Amino acid sequence: MRSFQLITSDPRKVKAYQCYAKSAGLSIEIQLKHIDLPAYQNSGQDELLQQKILYVKERTSLPFIIEDRAAIGISYLNQETMFYDQIEGLVSALDELFAFLQNIQQEERCADEQMRKRWDTRAKDWSTHLQDPSSYVNYQEGYQRFLNALHELPIDHSGRALDIGCGTGEVALQLAATTNLDVTGIDASSSMIEIAQQSQAQRLQFIHSSFNDFESNEPFNLLVSRGVVLSHIPATSLIDVLQKITRLTTPGGYCVLDYIQNAEQGTFPSAHALHVIRPEDLRRWMQELGWIQIASDAQDRHRVGISTFYKDDQRTVYFVSGNRQKFAELLTAVGPSNTHFVHAKLDIDELKSDDLEYIVQDKLQRAYSTLQRPVICTDGGIFIEALKKFPGPNSKQAAQTLGANGIVTLMQSISHRTAIRKTCLGYFDGTTMRFHTAEIACEISQTARGDQSSYPFDTILVPCSDRNRDKQTYAEMSPKERVPFTELPQLALFLKGILS
Repeated sequence: MRSFQLITSDPRKVKAYQCYAKSAGLSIEIQLKHIDLPAYQNSGQDELLQQKILYVKERTSLPFIIEDRAAIGISYLNQETMFYDQIEGLVSALDELFAFLQNIQQEERCADEQMRKRWDTRAKDWSTHLQDPSSYVNYQEGYQRFLNALHELPIDHSGRALDIGCGTGEVALQLAATTNLDVTGIDASSSMIEIAQQSQAQRLQFIHSSFNDFESNEPFNLLVSRGVVLSHIPATSLIDVLQKITRLTTPGGYCVLDYIQNAEQGTFPSAHALHVIRPEDLRRWMQELGWIQIASDAQDRHRVGISTFYKDDQRTVYFVSGNRQKFAELLTAVGPSNTHFVHAKLDIDELKSDDLEYIVQDKLQRAYSTLQRPVICTDGGIFIEALKKFPGPNSKQAAQTLGANGIVTLMQSISHRTAIRKTCLGYFDGTTMRFHTAEIACEISQTARGDQSSYPFDTILVPCSDRNRDKQTYAEMSPKERVPFTELPQLALFLKGILS
């Protein structure tokens, strides 16, 4: 069902538009949207309506209808169209509007039918394409990147998943095999579904249906769509598809989508049939529909972008970091909570400073500006007394360049080997900003010891504690053993205090 916001202060007009649409044979939902418009003077009707459209577009990216005397304007996917009739007035303009929408609907039906036939012909070779590294399906490892995005989702409970445009069922099979979700795959191609239904996997079903025709009485915890379905469907259907995805997903659910974001990368036979979606546009549309983008794999060089969204439930705090392990450790330390924590993997340029709190403050402001939701950010470092608190906030870069052995070499003739391990955690909800810096006293060991695959400096940091009787480095401890010797207990206590 197509949905439009009607910009008006008169709720009676919503019903009038819906009745008019029904009489025109259109399935359209009209929603009231009140925006206080400024007073415009000395403008002709075309110019006045255009000014109003531009003003509203600055406040919503979703489709809307707006009227002014005998004129009606419609905005859809950054395109505007106006209908007016100076003689017949508003009724004639309405006729033109709904004739325009009827034409779009007919074009979409033709495009859907052509797409269905195209995928029917590809069905028998589709699995082969997926398994062929040189196939266009795997260009720039697009298929594997999508699976990686799925594997990063924190779904460890039962629930329901929907695979839109499932094809022969490979992604749906992966979900059924790696999660506890009951998985449904749908596709408009009967040939694709016939192949998919040959699978005997548990908790998995395949249904021959287009997404437009598909309905469910129960919401889903996860919706996925692999195969740049968003770029295959008619561009005029895009917002409707995103709105339906939103309607079918429960609050606290996830959505992973891929799409063509750079058509200049790669040359493929079907490129003419695809439309490009800018990642920033998709993020803006989804955010206005109630979603928060928590991860994105859409670099400029990528032909296919992949975005992961979380349907905000108003009880969520977003932990913004590129390090998922850091999030998992903090979540374990906090324990059961009425607050829902979600990891948001955002690319935020880190400020260069010697002040951890100042760095975290900048991260918080940038993260909140993007998400418009409560956020948590951290920053930390190793401060070695004998090296004038080097490397400090630059510890990550020092670990990559000097490594643990480089620090050991610098400390070779130094007997005073004290180092402070610091982490600053900050919270910001748009109004309240709070910080806490936790410190752990350590010593630098004479040699690197322990698991060499861990964070390099963990192999040379020995926590100064009576409980660490064997003088182990962090890298010599198991993940569970090391927690009491880290900043995590202090940070978790601080965080609980804020959220209570």
